[in-house]
Amino acid sequence: MFECEVDEIIYPLDEKWMTRALENLLTNSSLHNPIGTTISVCLQLIPEKNAQYSGVYITITDNGKGMDEGTVARLFERYYRGTNTTDYQVKGSGLGTAIAKQLIEAHDGHIYVDSEIGRGTTIIIKLPSKN
Repeated sequence: MFECEVDEIIYPLDEKWMTRALENLLTNSSLHNPIGTTISVCLQLIPEKNAQYSGVYITITDNGKGMDEGTVARLFERYYRGTNTTDYQVKGSGLGTAIAKQLIEAHDGHIYVDSEIGRGTTIIIKLPSKN
């Protein structure tokens, strides 16, 4: 599901790299949750009077299995995989979220994670206002 407060958002970013960051995060949400999990993406403007471009919140929310505090704390570490590494059904190198974080920070943004076992996960990306 995709939600947006406005019809169009114009924000200066590197489309290739931001696409990669979002694909990494959405792929993880899909791969690490059971079939039937709902994944929502929401875009919101962060208005600022004296900025040429308003800031943007990008929120990715799922109603999946969620993560424990230890996994959340290590989520953006390179090569960390919150899953059993002997589970061959879940593929990956453990770099996706670390790369996503670096790409978001390269845009002067920040990424936050809120998750609870049995409740799901919310990832919030905040991109600042720009002049």
